[in-house]
Amino acid sequence: VPQPTHRFLEEMVGVLVMANGGRMLYAGARLLADGSCALSATFDSANLPRLRELSPNPAEALLEALADPSDEMRAHVETLISRRAQTDAHDGARGFDRGDEPARRDGAHNALTSFKRSAAKREACFLLQFVALSDRHCTLALRHPLLIWVNLGTVVVISLLSGVAFWQNGKNYDLDTGILQRIGLLFFLMLVFTLTALINITMWHQERLLYFQERGASCYGPLAYICSKLVYDLVPLRVVPSLLCAAIVYPMAGLRSDGPYPTDPDSDAIGPSATLLFALGLALANCVGSTMFNAIGIVCRSSTVAVQLAVLLALYSFLFCGLLVNRTALDQLGQKLGGGMAGALSLLPSTSFVFHFIELVLVNELAAPPSPIVTIAQRHIPGVPKLPKDAASVPGPYILEFLGFATGDTPDESCLLTIPCSSWTDLQVLVVWLVCGQLCCYFLLRFCVTDPH
Repeated sequence: VPQPTHRFLEEMVGVLVMANGGRMLYAGARLLADGSCALSATFDSANLPRLRELSPNPAEALLEALADPSDEMRAHVETLISRRAQTDAHDGARGFDRGDEPARRDGAHNALTSFKRSAAKREACFLLQFVALSDRHCTLALRHPLLIWVNLGTVVVISLLSGVAFWQNGKNYDLDTGILQRIGLLFFLMLVFTLTALINITMWHQERLLYFQERGASCYGPLAYICSKLVYDLVPLRVVPSLLCAAIVYPMAGLRSDGPYPTDPDSDAIGPSATLLFALGLALANCVGSTMFNAIGIVCRSSTVAVQLAVLLALYSFLFCGLLVNRTALDQLGQKLGGGMAGALSLLPSTSFVFHFIELVLVNELAAPPSPIVTIAQRHIPGVPKLPKDAASVPGPYILEFLGFATGDTPDESCLLTIPCSSWTDLQVLVVWLVCGQLCCYFLLRFCVTDPH
């Protein structure tokens, strides 16, 4: 602490004083064994003004003494520096475990050394670190709730607009006015949450210096920091908005619910389990994107570079989400290239967290038993030969196969809550991604990131 106040200096146990050129002038306890000021005992000289005569604050008095241009003061400072260097050399030769120390200054030095050693061993347990960090995050959230309220308000507005724009679209099984619109809804929701997750990068860079300072003082470890951020950052800014969005959009868009499909009066779709899967998938995909952006923000010292890399990752995830470039096109490209490229290119959609969310919902909508029938209406375009008026009808899994998604369960497959097994698989993949992302953030903080100062 440069130039501490008198009150703050009295709370200190040890003091380190540096002269010009970074040379050590004094390092030791603030008080001697008899309670007197160690700084005054070290610096006071018969031929020079005493520290208490310069200022009642020893820190200010030291600054004034070091700024004195007189030859007597300079000679006195050089003498103290030489004496300090000789003491350090003597201590290095004998070690710090001396049984007795007749010199008063060396005793103060040993007192400070013992204090540092004992402080380094007094590191709090994980639970205490987590509770302290959680208490601070909770206090900050209560004092400055603007970010949370703005986030929730934005989610409510966007969810209501989406619900109105795609009103009861889930009950429409026409290809052009139903299925494609439903795909657009899923794409839009993921786009919104991915873009809002970019704020995590700036939030980390705001706390970067504070983390290094407190981590260097052994206040807490990276594991406690990651866990506290998981509870007080990921939950209020990612999980709660996702669940709120699902609660608003799902009924307004008319996605899969109880009762028969419009195209099959004898069917009996189970809605609550489908709703739960939609909400969990949206929350997990949102958390995965936010965690990946956090990892980028941790490893990049520059926020500009971090934002650029995060945008690149977001574009990659949407490019291979299965709607812009599907697996069928990638397989055809791989076959043209040859050399085993077909299998490698077909795996690219699996590396996109957006792909897993969209597949999870679409399989649940179009391939869950009983699979709905999708109507492909023939529309007349002026100047083009007329097509037959009869509309073609295909099962929902055909649409999924055309887009490169999973086509649901085979007759001998059965999973929990009548949900397609491929949807559960996508949900598990998102959970694994979230866990791996949090572990990546921990290892980056633990081994790769260092204090730039």
